[in-house]
Amino acid sequence: MYLEIVERQTALDLMFVQAKQLQAKDDIDLRVRSAFESYLCIRTYAYVETSVRTILMQYVRHVAGDAAIENFVASQLNRNRNLWYSELINLLGNFNSGWATSIKENIDTKTRTALDGLVRLRNNISHGDEVNISLTNLLSYFESSQEIIRLVYETCESNQ
Repeated sequence: MYLEIVERQTALDLMFVQAKQLQAKDDIDLRVRSAFESYLCIRTYAYVETSVRTILMQYVRHVAGDAAIENFVASQLNRNRNLWYSELINLLGNFNSGWATSIKENIDTKTRTALDGLVRLRNNISHGDEVNISLTNLLSYFESSQEIIRLVYETCESNQ
C-alpha cells in the first residue's frame, strides 16, 4: 500500500482511540463527543476518497508515463463528487470495465452500504444537519473503508 494511504489510516486509528477515550469520560459534554465523532466521519470519508484517487493516479503514472495524460486524469479525479458505491463502480469502469466487475463481485453488501452511509453522513454534516451515529457504527464504516481501499488497490495492482 502507498505510504500516504498508510499514514492517513494510522492517523485515523489514533483518532478512533482518542474518541473511545472521550466516550469513557463522563465529564466530557455530549456535544463535544458528538462533534468529534462528526469530525471523524468527515475524515473517514476523506480517507476513502483521497486513497482511491491516490491509487488511481499511481496506476496512471505507472502505465502512462505521459505528463499530459496524468494531468488529464488528475483533473477528472479532482472534480467534486460524492464517492457513492455507484460512483466508485462507474469511476473504476471508466478505467477498465473488468475492474468494476471485480469490485462488484468482491464487495459485500455491508461494505457497499457502509460506503453509501458514510457519504450520506458526511453530506449531512457538511450541510449542518444533526446526525446521530454511534462510535461503534463509525468504526464499522472505517473498517469497511479499509476493505474498499484494499480491493481497489489489489485490483489496480493486478493490472499493472
